[in-house]
Amino acid sequence: MLVRTLETVDLTVAGASLPLGGPKHRALLHYLALRANTVVAVDELLAALWDGPPPRTARKMVQNVVSELRSGIAAQEWYATDANSLTGGAGRIGGTGHAGGAGGTEGTGGTRTRRFPQAVLLTHGPGYVLRVDPAEVDALAFTRRAREGLVLLEAGAEPEALDLLRAALALWPHPAPAPGPAARWPERRALELLREQVVRHLAAGAGTVLLLSTETRRAAADAGAAFGHEMRLAQEIRAQIDRRQGAVCTEFGSLRVAVFPEEPSAVLPGLERARAAADAVRETLGAERRTTVTALLMPDRTIGGGRERVAPAVVDEGLAALAAMSPGTTRVHLSGAGTENVA
Repeated sequence: MLVRTLETVDLTVAGASLPLGGPKHRALLHYLALRANTVVAVDELLAALWDGPPPRTARKMVQNVVSELRSGIAAQEWYATDANSLTGGAGRIGGTGHAGGAGGTEGTGGTRTRRFPQAVLLTHGPGYVLRVDPAEVDALAFTRRAREGLVLLEAGAEPEALDLLRAALALWPHPAPAPGPAARWPERRALELLREQVVRHLAAGAGTVLLLSTETRRAAADAGAAFGHEMRLAQEIRAQIDRRQGAVCTEFGSLRVAVFPEEPSAVLPGLERARAAADAVRETLGAERRTTVTALLMPDRTIGGGRERVAPAVVDEGLAALAAMSPGTTRVHLSGAGTENVA
C-alpha cells in the first residue's frame, strides 16, 4: 500500500488507485497518514477536519468515512501469485521489496502467494490508527531522508548528506499548497519547514565560501617582525570581509576561510561580495610587493545559513583546489563539474 500526501492525497493498494470519495475522506486519510501507526483520538480528528466547532453529527460522519475507506481498501485484490508485479514491490517509496507484514506469505505446490494485511485502518480504543509501513507513506519517507541528510551534513559527511537531501526532495519536487484543512495542521507545517531546510541546503547560490591564502615572498628579518606582519595581514583581511557582511569561520595560519551567505538585507549577492573582498585584499596587500594573495570562491554549503561554520568537506575541497592554483589568482568554483578562472 502506498499513501501519498505531499502533493496530492492518493492511496494505492495492490497496484490499483483507490477511489477516496469526498474532501473529508481525503483529509482523514491525510491526517492519519501523517500520524501513521499512532492512535489518533476522535476529538483530535474532529479538530483537524473542521475549522470551527464541528457539527453535532461530526462523530457519526467520521465513523462513516472510516467505514467507507475500509470497505474500499478491502474491495481491492489482496492476493497475487507474482509478488513482483505488485506495487508493494518495485513501487515502494522507501526502497525496494515489501515486507509481508502481518499477512506474511503462504502457498502450496511450490507457488508462494503474498498476502497483504487487510485491516490497515483500525478502530483502537478512543480513536483510529492507520497501520502501515512508514516507507510506504511519502511524507514519512521524506522526513526520514531529510532528517538523516541534515544530521550527516552537520557531521561533515557532505556527499552522503546531499544525496539523501536530493532523494528527499525527489519525493516532493513541487511546493504544492496543502489541500483543505491540512494548511493549518502543525504536522503539515513541520513538513513544509523541513522542506525549506532541504531546499536551502541544495539551492545553488545559497551563499559563497571564500578561501584566502597569503604568501610573503621575502621573510621578515626576525620572528617578531614576521609575527607582526601576519597580524597586519589578518586585520586587513578581516576588515575587508566584515565590510562586505561576511564572517571569518576558520583560520589556518596564512589561510582564512570566510562565508558570505545570501541575506535579504545585503545589497549585493554573496558571490559578488566575496569577489569584492578578495579583490580588495589583493589590491591592498599586493601593493606591499611582499605578499601574494590567492583566492578561491566556492558554493556555500555550510550549516545554519553560513554563520556557524564551514563544513569540513568544503574546506578539504577548497584546500585541494588552492594547491592546484597559480599564486595570486582568483578562481570561482562553480560546481563539481568544472571551474571558471576570473581576473
